[in-house]
Amino acid sequence: MFFIPSASPKGSEYKFIVKRGDTFSSIAKRLQDDKIISGIIPFRVSGMLLGGASKIIPGRYTIPVKFSYVSLAELFVKSICEKEISVRIPDGSSNATIAARLDAVLVCPKDSVSKYIQSEKWKEKLRFSSDSILGYLLPGEYTFFENTSTAEVIDSMLVRFSSYFDKEKVQAAAALNLTPQQVVVLASIVDGETNKESEMPVIAGVYLNRLRIGMKLQADPTLQYARGGPWGRLDSKVLKMNSPYNTYKYLGLPPNAINNPGIPAINAVLNSERHEFLFFVADGTGGHTFSKTFSEHKKKADNYRKVTYGNK
Repeated sequence: MFFIPSASPKGSEYKFIVKRGDTFSSIAKRLQDDKIISGIIPFRVSGMLLGGASKIIPGRYTIPVKFSYVSLAELFVKSICEKEISVRIPDGSSNATIAARLDAVLVCPKDSVSKYIQSEKWKEKLRFSSDSILGYLLPGEYTFFENTSTAEVIDSMLVRFSSYFDKEKVQAAAALNLTPQQVVVLASIVDGETNKESEMPVIAGVYLNRLRIGMKLQADPTLQYARGGPWGRLDSKVLKMNSPYNTYKYLGLPPNAINNPGIPAINAVLNSERHEFLFFVADGTGGHTFSKTFSEHKKKADNYRKVTYGNK
């Protein structure tokens, strides 16, 4: 009974996920429910005979086509599996940053991520129409398994975005006269402006006010994105750059997102603060001060430049 091999009813190798907190008994029950084994007792006894089945390592276990109760129990007792790998994607990450993080924790090579993105196969997993994946790789905490394919990793991030941006959020976007894509683009700008979540709805409100009155967004993050490389001071030459991402030169939102905004930034756009501010400038402490008029804003901006750059 314990050693005679039997064939899996699945007809092929079967991936079985063990989550944190799963016990040998709960695994036995699931295996029976999935019709992998016919008896729980022989499986549990096999685990005991192998020297212990109290601690099961979370991971993805591959159940072969043919196995015995003992060989199957051995998989779990000896933790013969693809281990879990956790990775955190920061809000406002670029695609390159995400690829580097996935590569660093050995989930998938960064070159493979870039190749998959360029293939545009990802469009099949995104519920919204977009010609760029940037903006839809939702930041947050993820758990993958060793040897997970690049397609599975990226697709899971897109699926999480589609699940998060549900019908209620689509309706909230429509109430602002925005499409989901425009919300993502604006959220990426907000994420580029500040790390302070408390400020995000106020900044989102500023940009929505500008869009309503036909004023140029004049958003520094879009120009920093257009110029490429590390962020730096924007001189007059950069401000004249001919790029659809130069919101100092062209009206409206840029064609696509400039980063992958986090949930706080997206929520900030959908629940933006209603006010009359049209301008804001850094206050030198990591936050911003807001103004209704340009004259008021200019005084604050001149003071910030004086403190930050001296008389330059």
